[in-house]
Amino acid sequence: MNIEITKNHDLGINCYNLLKSNVNYFEDTSKIKRFVCQSFYVEYNHKKIMVDRLKYIMRGNILNHAQRHVNEYEDIANQSEVMLNKFIKLLLFT
Repeated sequence: MNIEITKNHDLGINCYNLLKSNVNYFEDTSKIKRFVCQSFYVEYNHKKIMVDRLKYIMRGNILNHAQRHVNEYEDIANQSEVMLNKFIKLLLFT
């Protein structure tokens, strides 16, 4: 196993590069591990939480054009769920 994958912990937007490198590593070596699936789940869960936060902010009239942001994050959360489900499907059928 690539030790660099397990040592790296990125925050913010950089986490997507780490997720991509994890997927590429396991795709190249045909070794799919549980923690990669957990990475997808954490990413999906984060997007769902962000949608809930934005809805809370929208109810408090704190953010201008909040509905637009909610819609955008709901779309991102849906895409994250699709990625998670595809990865789970890959785990089940390989």
